Amino acid sequence: MLKKFGLGLVFVGALMFGVCTVNTVLVDSVMATSHEKGKSGDIGQIVDIAQIPDVVRTAIEKETAGSTVREIVKKEADGKVCYAVEYVKDGMKKTLKLTEAGAVVASEGEKVDIAQVPAVVRTAIEKETAGGTIEGIVKHEADGKVCYAVEYVKDGMKKTLKLTEEGKIK
Repeated sequence: MLKKFGLGLVFVGALMFGVCTVNTVLVDSVMATSHEKGKSGDIGQIVDIAQIPDVVRTAIEKETAGSTVREIVKKEADGKVCYAVEYVKDGMKKTLKLTEAGAVVASEGEKVDIAQVPAVVRTAIEKETAGGTIEGIVKHEADGKVCYAVEYVKDGMKKTLKLTEEGKIK
């Protein structure tokens, strides 16, 4: 009886290993296919920096200086082209969005210290997080407006506070 049970476990284990291996191979091949350079889909077309206009390339190089560019996606909507650039700087993943003229329309993910935020924002952060511990502050820019996302722990719960550059809660 014990022998049959042991053989059954070996069989089930081998079967599960085979299923996991097949799933891993299938998922990896789908991911590789959907992220190949030059393939287009709902999220846009992944392009090489050599494929983009000089004005956009110059803006990307300026904005991402000292970082590692991981991916550039060309998107088109309503006849307008824009580029989303994913890059890593100081160990933090960031995203930059530009127009086809090289103008920056959004910048996401710049980690800042509380001393770097405007006084009105710092006051709002200190008021809202009183009695808690701030884990990080991330500065976001879009359409010329700046906002801050503050991750903190208060009363044993992790929370996020979003503030405008005027210190108002979003």
